[in-house]
Amino acid sequence: MIQVKLQTIAKQLNKTITDIAHDTGLNRNTITALYHNQVDGIKFGTIEQICKTYRLKLNDLIEMQIDAERRSDFDLPPKLYKQEGSIVPFTCWPWVMAITQPDQAVFSDHYSILYAYFQRDYGMGYWDYYNMQRVSQGVYRRYNSPKDLELLFQIFLPYARSLEAAYRNLDIEALLQMSASQVRQFSDGIWDQYRQFWVYSLFIDSFDAGFDQEQIQIIAKKYDLTIDEIVVLTTPQELAFTNERYIELLKIAKRLSRHKSLGMPTVTAVKEVIAGDEGVAEYIKAFDYYKSNYAHISHITLEETAEELTKYLLDKDLLTAELHRLEQYSAQQIKKQKAVLRKHRLTHNPLEFFAKLTFWREYRKQVNLKGIHVLDGLLQALQKQTGIPYRYLQYLSFEEVDAVLKGLVSLDVLKKRCEQGGLVIIQGNSYKMIEGDEASSLRDDLEEMLNEANEDPVVIPGNIASQGYARGVAKVILDRAEFDKLEEGEILVTGMTRPEFVPVMKKAAGIVTNEGGITCHAAIVSRELGKPCIIGTKNATQLIHDGDLIEVRANHGSVRILKRA
Repeated sequence: MIQVKLQTIAKQLNKTITDIAHDTGLNRNTITALYHNQVDGIKFGTIEQICKTYRLKLNDLIEMQIDAERRSDFDLPPKLYKQEGSIVPFTCWPWVMAITQPDQAVFSDHYSILYAYFQRDYGMGYWDYYNMQRVSQGVYRRYNSPKDLELLFQIFLPYARSLEAAYRNLDIEALLQMSASQVRQFSDGIWDQYRQFWVYSLFIDSFDAGFDQEQIQIIAKKYDLTIDEIVVLTTPQELAFTNERYIELLKIAKRLSRHKSLGMPTVTAVKEVIAGDEGVAEYIKAFDYYKSNYAHISHITLEETAEELTKYLLDKDLLTAELHRLEQYSAQQIKKQKAVLRKHRLTHNPLEFFAKLTFWREYRKQVNLKGIHVLDGLLQALQKQTGIPYRYLQYLSFEEVDAVLKGLVSLDVLKKRCEQGGLVIIQGNSYKMIEGDEASSLRDDLEEMLNEANEDPVVIPGNIASQGYARGVAKVILDRAEFDKLEEGEILVTGMTRPEFVPVMKKAAGIVTNEGGITCHAAIVSRELGKPCIIGTKNATQLIHDGDLIEVRANHGSVRILKRA
């Protein structure tokens, strides 16, 4: 928050409000507002005029101050819903909630309060559970017809496309050559695109609290649908974006399989062949985002592309089978859905709303990852302009870009947020940030609220995302730094999967998550992989420990702890 120290300066100069207005030529009401630190709507030129008149440095008059309100000032919701994962403030959407009033046509009610805690590239969001339910219910009432939901999607689509265009046109070298004012202008443009992008899609997260499962069960009972049929009708006809990349890679492998110099291919030989290949260069540029997450940027390398291609060039039967499976995916999914509708004599899919929401969520995730690569370029430019290391600039909010370029946000402030943690409290369309020990203390209060009713049960209930049964050793994995813990055939237990989790999901015998509804990433990918998956357990990562022997009973919606490690 900006703190204007005009009252202190006035006392030092022995000046009254009237004196300052006369000396600077500024309106007396403006000076009065600044004197009492009422900064809303004050132009930066006004501040500069005061500094010029009294030969002050900017830091003499203004400082960025953390608003350390006591927790008693905030009423904790009666029930919380938690999300967590690898994330840093600069790539996180809570600022949208704080700055932009959600469109009432999309949000039947606001997300009334959100606590977002960040520390060392990991974040936790605590939502008002009942408010999430109200939002999801309101959206469903208004947009449950396929036509209405499609109209809403078409409003969202141009903003998503603008972010995709920003990703395609991203030129890091050009960004690094920009002046401070150009960087500021670039930031404003990206922020505006992101703001609209989230305004028309943030509501999707409200369904994670369980309304989708409840409504699906009501519809399933009405039409006598089995669990298998629910899965078919809620699975999108389109491929998930991780498989979009995969199919393009397989197409390149098929083309290279006809290359005469690759009789018995090696990684080195394949790398030499693809080094100047335009198709491979286009593939890398198009899908460079896919391994990144909300805290870490990863790029596709020529080496790993060569390794993946070599695998399929050495096993052409696998190449043919996988390519055929993916190319036929949409047709097969349509065929399965038609069979279910025909069996129940239905003229339309009664769960189409949730299938569309599943697709929308995945597309949103894809576009957001592309946008995060654009934000990565912006942070590189800010690092060059300010000299503040990239790692700590990740702890800026969007609103602070201008301030950090003017020297009003210091390295010490950002480093403290990163190392000691910070908690953003969002209420309505305003937010406060608390740092250090107080932030940790309030986070502990939130965790205590979540864990009050938690015992150590043998059976943990959840929701079925993908049917099946798996038994094995559990590995609790919260971010990609822990991926190496999981061995082939073990059970992945996590908060929620994200795109970078796909390789470890392929190794797992079963998947268990704290979060998510039927439209979440874990549900989509587990079905595509044919892995048993239980979602929405709320606290599996706390109740299950590394090395526990567990069984995932994804035909019955529960996880059972068989033996403690």
